[in-house]
Amino acid sequence: MSTEQVSIFGGANAEYANLLSPNPTIDLTDSPVPVGIPTGIGSQLQGPGYYLTSTIPALGYNEIQFDLMSTLFGCNMQFGSSPCGVNIRQGIAHMIDKSIFASSDPGISVGTGIPMDNPVPTNAGGGLLSPDSCAYDNRNIPGWFNQTNVAGSLCSVGAGNGSNIGGSSYHFATAGSSGNCAGVSFAWQQCPGSPDLNEAAAHFVLAGVATGCDGGTGASSCLTSADSKLSGVIAPTCSTPSCSFFVRNDDRARLDLGTGLAATICYLLTGTYGTPGCAALGVTQGSVTTFPGFNPFACGPGVPTCCTSICASWGMYTAAYQGFTFYDGSLYFTYNSAFVSGIGSNQISGGGPCSNSAVPTQSPANYMFLCNSIYDTYSNQLEFSPCLSATGDPLAGATSNTPSPGICSTGQLSSHSAGVLAEAQFGQNVYTIPIFQRRVQFGYLQCQPPGPCSASNSWGRAINDPGLGLPNYFTWLNAFNPGPAATSAIRQGFDETTKSVNPYIASTLWDTFIEGNIYDSLQVKNPLSTTQFFNWMTANTQTLTSVSYNSGGVTSAPPGTLVTYRFVLRPDLTFQDGRPVTSYDVAFSYLSEVGAGAFLGISASMMTGVTILNPIVFDIGVNSTGPFVLPNLTSIPIVPGHYWTNAGPSSWDSAINACVSQSCQDVQYTLSGSTVNCKGACTNFPSSLMTINPSDLSATFDPSKTSMLIGSGPWQCGTGTSLGANCYTGTGANGASSYTLTAYTNYFRSSERLAIYLWSGESDINAIGPATAVGACFNVAVNLAGPCGHYQQGIGNPGSGSPVSVTTVGNVDIFFDLNWVSPFEWTTSPPTSVAPLNPVLYGLVPFDGSTSYMPNPGGTSCTVPNTYYDC
Repeated sequence: MSTEQVSIFGGANAEYANLLSPNPTIDLTDSPVPVGIPTGIGSQLQGPGYYLTSTIPALGYNEIQFDLMSTLFGCNMQFGSSPCGVNIRQGIAHMIDKSIFASSDPGISVGTGIPMDNPVPTNAGGGLLSPDSCAYDNRNIPGWFNQTNVAGSLCSVGAGNGSNIGGSSYHFATAGSSGNCAGVSFAWQQCPGSPDLNEAAAHFVLAGVATGCDGGTGASSCLTSADSKLSGVIAPTCSTPSCSFFVRNDDRARLDLGTGLAATICYLLTGTYGTPGCAALGVTQGSVTTFPGFNPFACGPGVPTCCTSICASWGMYTAAYQGFTFYDGSLYFTYNSAFVSGIGSNQISGGGPCSNSAVPTQSPANYMFLCNSIYDTYSNQLEFSPCLSATGDPLAGATSNTPSPGICSTGQLSSHSAGVLAEAQFGQNVYTIPIFQRRVQFGYLQCQPPGPCSASNSWGRAINDPGLGLPNYFTWLNAFNPGPAATSAIRQGFDETTKSVNPYIASTLWDTFIEGNIYDSLQVKNPLSTTQFFNWMTANTQTLTSVSYNSGGVTSAPPGTLVTYRFVLRPDLTFQDGRPVTSYDVAFSYLSEVGAGAFLGISASMMTGVTILNPIVFDIGVNSTGPFVLPNLTSIPIVPGHYWTNAGPSSWDSAINACVSQSCQDVQYTLSGSTVNCKGACTNFPSSLMTINPSDLSATFDPSKTSMLIGSGPWQCGTGTSLGANCYTGTGANGASSYTLTAYTNYFRSSERLAIYLWSGESDINAIGPATAVGACFNVAVNLAGPCGHYQQGIGNPGSGSPVSVTTVGNVDIFFDLNWVSPFEWTTSPPTSVAPLNPVLYGLVPFDGSTSYMPNPGGTSCTVPNTYYDC
């Protein structure tokens, strides 16, 4: 397909209204089928003209988040560590019956909700068990309720995995089963006088928010209250943005959650249910793009002036996590204090409770500012453990979260043991309140109504990723329709707009959709297997436990390196402007994204430095041997240094040209915070070239307005003199109303490049044979039936029926020793769900630009001469 047209709607309902209309303007959706649209047999989505994906658990969850550097109800949260903050959060956790919410809220389709107690998607890779959560709230106070092994509770390790997912931590009784429920709007709200709301009130007393209940004194006075009403409330009003509740109104379930929870909190503090809030708790409703927490340096709703440092512009948030493949994506990369935004030497970093490695960033992953040393210890251990599991790990059914001993051969905790402890620490202190996960399915067109649908006008090869569903990189790379409604176009729907397509700021799901189409990464995940990763921009990857360098003054790996990964780039990589992708671009991407604390760069935070051996060979050192290091390390976007370097494009080009035309000596780069240090032959490529322009890191910087939205990926923004710009409608990519992306015709993973590769006969098993054969056929007289006939025709010979030329030889040699799906072997052990050789390739255009054609899928009826890959 040659164009991706993105239409942006005001939510999932509007998107599906368009899809199901008589004249839809989209082919593919990005949001699951919303509540109220039938999906059963006989429904429109099961009828002619439509496809419906199978149901999958979304790789994410919905939760209540807290700004842990704010003051909420008069309590300083102290980055998650203050006792009053723990009590407030535990009290709020008691207000929600998660099981009833997941099963009955009108914003969740029946049978698709999964109650959650842990901040880890149930389908996250790695096999981490849930902890025993029953001791979280045992205060040992006379009359205090204790969570026991009642039906549905999680009083053993692993009880939250499988069919019994969650819903019973901070939960004593089914909502509505006791108390006075008059005035309660939702079935999942705990009622006044119920054990859970009385417990919530007691926690608020322990937090110092009130003196007691029903005129009594102390937390115990709340445990027998008939109406859970607090007395002696001493907390100040909370109507300013710095302590308000930001409730998402672009998702019905989260709108209900925020509305009902705010009402319950208001009842506890004022005796009256607030709608949508009250003087004790202000409520701000808005979409994902208006939530101020993602950019802690910017103004939030109602903040009259922007902050010169980090803002406290929210207190609570109805959030959604959509993240990494493995359990460390949330437990480490989202909540560890290394991923807050650090400033100077104040208490955010440089001696305070947060990690000293935190760097200033306008797009922090840990925008909640959770900084707890115990939690950091456990989450660091789960990320950097040398083994995934070990004898002594907490096993399913255990009543203790403590390993015995659960250590690797090196004496360190296994990742599983540390992970269970991290989950338990998280739950005991309620850093966030996970609520529910969704099972989702997506509807999309088979063909444009009214049909009929046939092989000539139907969509195929759309991919239902087991975590992301239909909207994913490989769907947009592979989806094909020989007769689409819009010529050669994929018409994609978005139910939200982008916040930023700047790779240093992008953080929302929709940001990553656009960014992921434009930029590549070194490796990719098989979209139909959570455990398979293969080389993408790289031809091969080696794991080295020791290295030696012998030029430029570089003699060893960067300090702190435990393992070195050596990468070799594919030689046919180019950015969309025609510039080659080099080791220097990769180094710049890693140094600038990690140094800037970019959300998309946090997965490479274990990097110790980059050593460049030549323009396509480089080493990345890491300080961990953990089980997830390599897939995390290789997932960040690769940007062209030409556009982003602070030294300027001409300086970058001069250095690149010098090092490509002649061999530059080895050079090694490391980071001190955001400062790039250079060792070795730094005169050839100094650290100043590896430093990003500071203005490009602003949350408001839009690279599409400066012709900089250029990567090496399959889809590009703009063409010709407008490359890198003018691919959206609206005032800018930060809030666009639509996008139009164009296929990058020289993409190294295109159908045409694959066809040439298959025609070449090259592989890592048979490397020398094709290279020798095509060389021996150079300029030999044409005889298509002779030994050189293969190379005198086909897609790799631009003349097709002509003598083998330099171009033909180059079309073989450029793939020398290349394995297209490394480290798998396509013929004998292909990646899961990848079609075996030889595949049918669609949408190819010959070198000469003539009419498009489809390769013969069997090689049995080729005309001679021909332009196919398999003849």
